[in-house]
Amino acid sequence: MRFIRAAIALIAAATVYLPSACFSQEALDEHAIRQVLDVWVQAINAADLSTLLAQYSDDAMIDSKVARGKVSKQKYAEAMAGAFRTHSLVGMAADIAKVTFVARAHATVRATIYPMTNARRYVYLVEWRLEKRDGRWVIVEADYKSRDQEALWFEVT
Repeated sequence: MRFIRAAIALIAAATVYLPSACFSQEALDEHAIRQVLDVWVQAINAADLSTLLAQYSDDAMIDSKVARGKVSKQKYAEAMAGAFRTHSLVGMAADIAKVTFVARAHATVRATIYPMTNARRYVYLVEWRLEKRDGRWVIVEADYKSRDQEALWFEVT
């Protein structure tokens, strides 16, 4: 019985300390950054404005097709609220191509995003700049790297 308790205690301790011991800080930060962008996609898909906005810093500048330009977080919030209300944006997917650390608390992410309307799926190359603030990664800037939208037709089944 004592052996079982010791084994359980060892397993519990390993789950707390092993992840940080096995992975570099950069690997942990990359995972956290990818999580921010996964939550960003999930928030758009759920039309969850508060969760979406929580992924951005208060001073973020966001290049947005919905807002029709590079706008502040407040303008982006207004545009996305309208898109969610009118269902003009019904879904999002993203493929993260590369996370690059510029400095310890600064990273750049290149990705392909796939915003969806009721009839079309678009493809854009995007670059996000993130900063680690108060121990948390947030998006501080977003830029489209492809200006021409490419519409992909798909059938809704």
